[in-house]
Amino acid sequence: MKLNNLLQFSEGLHIKCVIERGQIDDAKLHNQNGEWFICQNIKDGSDCEYKLGYKYSWSLATIQNDLSNGNNATDFETIPDIIENKIDNPVYWECTTDGHKKFWAARIVKKINYPPTGSVITGLTPHYDGTTTYSSSTEYILERKWGAIGTEGQRMEQTFYDEQEAYKKLKELIINKEKEGYKPIF
Repeated sequence: MKLNNLLQFSEGLHIKCVIERGQIDDAKLHNQNGEWFICQNIKDGSDCEYKLGYKYSWSLATIQNDLSNGNNATDFETIPDIIENKIDNPVYWECTTDGHKKFWAARIVKKINYPPTGSVITGLTPHYDGTTTYSSSTEYILERKWGAIGTEGQRMEQTFYDEQEAYKKLKELIINKEKEGYKPIF
């Protein structure tokens, strides 16, 4: 993907690219005060304040100057199946009444899916301030595990597209487990 499409990428989008003929396999885009940077660990360029956890940043202005001098910044692609997960604190309950020795655990994982490698960035949303965003999909996965204490147990996942609905379901499940005699361990 050519440089002119870079301005259409969104904040924090995980990409790979080539800068000054050097392959960058892990980078994220960052906009600081209206200037775009490629944050990565290979090429030292113009500094931005916040490098999104990377060692170096490379200014879009620097890349544009290099392009005008004949040096290419090319092959901009999103990285395949990049998923950013935020895992809420899990809950773990046990039931040891009436001879039972069983457990139940649950957690909610926030999963942000970015487009796969080689995909052309489409579906961009232009804004009046001149920025554009890519609409990645966000899922909230309620993971549950249960079984006899000391065993691997069984697993189940339920996907929600609304965070409130996921937490509502988790609360409902916890109330039911309390009624069944389960007690929180952590």
